[in-house]
Amino acid sequence: MELVSAIRARMDRNVVADNGTGAWNIINTGKPPNLILLDLVLPGFNGLQLLEHIGSKRRWKNVPVLIVSRDPHPATVRNVAAMGVARFLVKPFEPGRVKSELSKYLPLRGDAPGSEVDVES
Repeated sequence: MELVSAIRARMDRNVVADNGTGAWNIINTGKPPNLILLDLVLPGFNGLQLLEHIGSKRRWKNVPVLIVSRDPHPATVRNVAAMGVARFLVKPFEPGRVKSELSKYLPLRGDAPGSEVDVES
């Protein structure tokens, strides 16, 4: 709950996709967010497929992506880094670590009206 509170303190709205298909649809039809928090393991389209899709969308490809995953395998980390991922956070993680990463990309809501974040999980 601490992580959710930290995210909400930095945004006016969020969009949550419970699976890869929902995230794919958001990417196709939604407004690009200020930040994407993406798990690599999702039903439907997986996180790697979604990263490729994000990269193919001109309006979305410069959105910072923070990956959360239980797979810190060096090949996986290199693969997502090559796809332009801003950070790779290994689960389980300390909420303070994620809050720190969020603060690098999103100002507190009062500092920047209209800040938005899409949270994909």
